[in-house]
Amino acid sequence: MALINCSKCGKMFNSQNENEKLCIDCGAEEQKGLKKILDYLRKSPLASVMDVHRDTGIPHQEILKFVRNGTLKM
Repeated sequence: MALINCSKCGKMFNSQNENEKLCIDCGAEEQKGLKKILDYLRKSPLASVMDVHRDTGIPHQEILKFVRNGTLKM
C-alpha cells in the first residue's frame, strides 16, 4: 500500500495496488461516465467519438482513454 496523488484531482490516497491511479471519488465518477457512454452506444451503435461527446457531455479525451486502454471498443 502506497500513498499517491490521484492522477485526475491530485488528492492523496492510499493505493491498494500499483495500477491504481485514481482516488475512490474519481474512480466512481469515471465509472459513471463509462456507464453513460455504454448506455448511449447501445442506443446509437454507429456514433462517432464526437457524437458521444456532444450527446453525453463526457470529454472526448476521456472517451479516447477508454478506447486506448481497451475498456471501450468503438
